[in-house]
Amino acid sequence: MTGLSRDLRELSSIFGSSLQTAYSTSEAIERQVRDADLVVGAVLIAGAAAPKLVTRAMLGTMKPGTVLVDISIDQGGCFETSKPTTHADPTFVVDGIIHYCVANMPGAVPRTSTFALTNATLPYVRALAISVGKPRSSAMRAWPGGSTYTRVRSPTTSLLVRWAFRAVRPRSPRFGDSGSVTGSGLWLGVWGSATERSGTTGRAHSVALSKGAGYGQPPAVRLRAVWLTLENSQMKIALSAAMLTLVAGSALAAPVTYDVDPGHTYPSFEADHMGGLSVWRGKLEKTSGTIVYDKDKSTGTVDITIDTTSIDFGHEKLNEHAKTPDLFDVAKYPTATFKGTLAGFVNGAPTKVEGQFTLHGVTKPLTLTIDQFLCKPNPMTKKEVCGADAKATFNRKDFGMGFGEAYGFKMDVKLAIQVEAIRQN
Repeated sequence: MTGLSRDLRELSSIFGSSLQTAYSTSEAIERQVRDADLVVGAVLIAGAAAPKLVTRAMLGTMKPGTVLVDISIDQGGCFETSKPTTHADPTFVVDGIIHYCVANMPGAVPRTSTFALTNATLPYVRALAISVGKPRSSAMRAWPGGSTYTRVRSPTTSLLVRWAFRAVRPRSPRFGDSGSVTGSGLWLGVWGSATERSGTTGRAHSVALSKGAGYGQPPAVRLRAVWLTLENSQMKIALSAAMLTLVAGSALAAPVTYDVDPGHTYPSFEADHMGGLSVWRGKLEKTSGTIVYDKDKSTGTVDITIDTTSIDFGHEKLNEHAKTPDLFDVAKYPTATFKGTLAGFVNGAPTKVEGQFTLHGVTKPLTLTIDQFLCKPNPMTKKEVCGADAKATFNRKDFGMGFGEAYGFKMDVKLAIQVEAIRQN
């Protein structure tokens, strides 16, 4: 991950080696977006529209499917192709580039965002409340430096409170010639701007914040989050960065499509021989299809095609017989299919697939039980892979494959399916 800023020392002091940094110029932006999978734009200029840092022309140099997240959309957007969207219809595509430009992004997680804001502001509200009746200098002594004030109204009192963000002047009142914002583009005080624009009510504490009370209007400022110390941890984060992670995560949460890996996917089966004399096992060598998975919403679909001509018992004569009209009749029915829906989610992972199985030209309901399910990066290919082990039982006579019943063969067939699927793009 690379952060572009005019204040590289500040970024480095916060993120250390976990973040690569680059001095913000139009050339640097153009170079970085060219190879990016995700570009998050976050710019706030008090009282002014956000500058257009990513132009329409730059889209043509980016990889198809790259995602642009415009957190500055409430200030007009910092991408030339941005336009406001909603949580109900959050994305649109321009020149093959996916845009996420939802206005009021924290609205997707109102409970969490309220807790985050309250966690930042409440200590200062408490400190000021304790100082009621004391001289102004004493009441304000605990507050960090800055010149933006906010009035806090509760049912019993009206107090003048200094805003819970440090207000810092921009290093320049103008943009650089490159169009990049002077100062750190990461410290955007999005919570502050959202609150100033429409007000925020913390229901748990019945405190409403509004702009502009007290000692007059301050000069134009950029808001930088007060540092928060996490409980039981020495790590410090900036609230704006935490919010950025929060809304980016929810913004990008969407169904993901995975292509079945034929080299790691093999439906295998067990079938009776001569009424309990023995159990024969085989597998189908060629499988294709897609899996769509949305962990956050606990939904997903499966669409699988199996090449029945690839059946292999490890016995050549039996393979040949299985392909005849007595059983699979591969000349007439060269494929079997399964189309289903992921279900029974536990902690974001499905425990079964409910669907329709088509074999030998007959379609019947079939539920696969998932014994294990995992998604992770493949350590060798670095691509995200989802894998599962599933099983089911069906009666082959139901599918018009009753050969052997007259000889005492049992008709039940046990399926055991190992599947791996690779995330698209």
